[in-house]
Amino acid sequence: MNDKVTALLDTYRNKGIEFTAEDLDYFETLWNRLTIEFDVLEDSALRSVESTIKTRKGITSSLPSVPDDADDLAISPIEKIGNCAKMEPVAVRVKMVKLFPPNHPRMAQVGIIGDATGTCKVTTWKNAANPEPFVEGKCYEIQWANVDFYNDRVQLITTQAAVKPWNEDIQVKRTDRDTLTGFITKVLSAGMVNRCPVEKCRKPLTVCAGGYFCTDHGIQQQSIPDLRARVILDGETARIVYLNASVLEDLTGFSVSDAEEIVRSQPVGGLFAVEKRLHDLIFGRALMVHSTPMNEQAFAQDAAFITSPGVA
Repeated sequence: MNDKVTALLDTYRNKGIEFTAEDLDYFETLWNRLTIEFDVLEDSALRSVESTIKTRKGITSSLPSVPDDADDLAISPIEKIGNCAKMEPVAVRVKMVKLFPPNHPRMAQVGIIGDATGTCKVTTWKNAANPEPFVEGKCYEIQWANVDFYNDRVQLITTQAAVKPWNEDIQVKRTDRDTLTGFITKVLSAGMVNRCPVEKCRKPLTVCAGGYFCTDHGIQQQSIPDLRARVILDGETARIVYLNASVLEDLTGFSVSDAEEIVRSQPVGGLFAVEKRLHDLIFGRALMVHSTPMNEQAFAQDAAFITSPGVA
């Protein structure tokens, strides 16, 4: 078992939590799937494992409790994202800026919300209080959202929150940290990925007997082809940047259709050829990225090659 997972389990053992052999196999399988199959960063995967430990062992969250009449009890005044500084329930009015594919089977949605003072990550979980999904570009009022912090950045937890649409448009601040410049010094991964065809899912699929396997929707006969790349952008600081298909096509002119054509023309080695093509197109180039930060990564909204990053 991975050393980080072992250390995490030991932390809970020291608190009196006991684990069976079945538990240990389950956590090891989860870790391997997240880090190997779905290419999740180790810190994010470890948090997912810890969340699963709490759920499997019935460990109660330490988040502040929400009153039973929370649907009728609003928090006043409305707080701004940039002013959220205490780990306590808040009410915010925000716009859903960007949604990303969840990296854990229990996650329903992961996205970036924002207002005029800044942006933050928000995560919704399956079987949580709010059955209606967020829609990108729509505005919402969220009551009883709990504030959390990771790497000194605010995150909102909406497991018990009350969410309703907000009909007025909300302007979202674009901060300096959203603009990154540097050289692509390493391509961590690049190439084609098969995504779930079920509406609003978009999770990466793994090839299995009978088709493709989605952790949410089981075996699928069809898949949606996609392109992605994860790179290290080395500028004032080194950051991991996620480049989606539209950004890659704008940068390089290489599209999902081009990748599909290569795979069709090369039944053996086609996927490797796509990976090499992307690597050759982006590696070593100077890049400016307008991005949405989320945990250890930055997700590119748009990007352009530049002559020089102009960093010290």
